[in-house]
Amino acid sequence: MPLKKIIEYGLYLLLFTLPWQTRWIFRAGTIQGGVSEYLSYSLYATDILAIALLILAAYHYWRQRPPRGFRRADRIKGIIAAAVGMYFAFSIVNAPDHSLAEFIVLRMTLALATARLLLLFADKAAAALWLIAGLLPAAWLAVWQFLSQSTFANKWLGLAKHFASEPGTSVIERYPVGQLPERWLRAYGSFDHPNMLGGAMVVGLIFSLWLLSEWYYRKEKESLRSLLYLIIASLSAGLFVSFSRGAWVGLFLGAAVSVLVTVWLKRWQELRPWLVGLAIVAVIFGFFAIPYRDLAISRFAANDRLETKSTSERLASYKQGVAIFKMRPWLGVGPGNYVPALTLVEPGQPSWYYQPAHSTYLLLLSEFGILGLLLLIILAATFIFKDQLPPLTQMSKEQLKIRKLIEDYGRFDLLVTMLAISVATMILFDHWWWSLHFGVFLFWVLAAAAALPRKNVE
Repeated sequence: MPLKKIIEYGLYLLLFTLPWQTRWIFRAGTIQGGVSEYLSYSLYATDILAIALLILAAYHYWRQRPPRGFRRADRIKGIIAAAVGMYFAFSIVNAPDHSLAEFIVLRMTLALATARLLLLFADKAAAALWLIAGLLPAAWLAVWQFLSQSTFANKWLGLAKHFASEPGTSVIERYPVGQLPERWLRAYGSFDHPNMLGGAMVVGLIFSLWLLSEWYYRKEKESLRSLLYLIIASLSAGLFVSFSRGAWVGLFLGAAVSVLVTVWLKRWQELRPWLVGLAIVAVIFGFFAIPYRDLAISRFAANDRLETKSTSERLASYKQGVAIFKMRPWLGVGPGNYVPALTLVEPGQPSWYYQPAHSTYLLLLSEFGILGLLLLIILAATFIFKDQLPPLTQMSKEQLKIRKLIEDYGRFDLLVTMLAISVATMILFDHWWWSLHFGVFLFWVLAAAAALPRKNVE
């Protein structure tokens, strides 16, 4: 098998195994004698696979022996990467916890490199299929967890046991008339928190809807369309039992805006399969909402004890985030150093008290500052979107190529728009997109998968 194909299939395996949190914690972080996830150092199974693929890709390009010299776009990208690298080096030196900052930068670099490999070797439809396939077992596990109200631990799958009766477990309280409150376990799936499960299910649903739109009008794909209906139903069930408000709102906003834009553009043929898929989502939500409507309503009720507590804690984390951002607004406190900075601002609290701000935007601003966040945005644009555009000299002189580019990528607007709005909404309410390993990898994988050209939808 050619080395290029080995790398491609290895990337699909990485996407399939990404939802499973198998890892080796080689240094557990502690605060006030208690363990802190945000100060711990872990090596995930997907990290080992990603490093192996990077080594193979380096050997593949070394064997090709490309000619010397760089294009103008490559030089610009190299300058931007060097600027970001210098900024990161300064951030590491300036951070309260140097080793933690180094570890976080390495993790992000590995995620960026993995996204780059996807752009170079992967196929758009195949990448979407393998990512969805990896999420299916997590969705089925989540439904079983909620219906049975039980979980099990397995170190090889990265699963921890959760008890609804224990403090700190994500639960919903129900108040039957004349009875004591009932604690219902929110499903975790294969993840560390139900909100991570909800975000992953939203991502899987959006890519499933895109594949459905690609295969909807092809007779030879009837069996695959039927399979996609089952996949959409499974992921919808997983999304419901996560009871993640941010994920629910993110999917709703992404779908609503995308449908409205498509109607405004009068692209009826493209809209039809998306509406069919969204109808399945609505049916599954209705199926679960009938017996569990009081649980769903309580997630948005402002008068329930747990929801009131959750809202107050979230607002308090925003105030803490603003205070830490004001400490170093331009340069930030350093990658991964939000929690160490918080221990300096508010010392003497128990370990569970010290958590990142419940907003990825605020967390990134606090850790990287305004300057660092701008550099990250520029770096993301050069790494992900540059390869999908013609050279600058051609863009200014050859208008026909720009027109062809718009025509080729116009069909993907619905996918990119829905994905962008949904993710932008979810990261507004959660920090795991940056504070945890899965979130960092998922973000860059999504960006690369959305930017991939459609080579082959088979």
